Amino acid sequence: MEGWITTGKVVVREPVQRTAAIVIKLNSGEGAVRFVKGDRDVGARETGPGEEKKVKMVFLSVGHSCWQIGDACVKYITHVPKELEGAQC
Repeated sequence: MEGWITTGKVVVREPVQRTAAIVIKLNSGEGAVRFVKGDRDVGARETGPGEEKKVKMVFLSVGHSCWQIGDACVKYITHVPKELEGAQC
């Protein structure tokens, strides 16, 4: 698992080859994390300093990618336990 990441710009994470997860710190800077499969937008989570002090975990199934936008603060978990393989985005 990587540490907290914030970029201040747009970063596109390549489509995952196996189930992965992303943890989003909702009360981080102004930004968003968008989830995409191919050309289809499948969801998003907005972040900002006024949000609750919570995190959200989203599982990405094979072929999904994510866009980290602005000052959204995230952690990527690329080694998901076997029993969670195949979890849906």
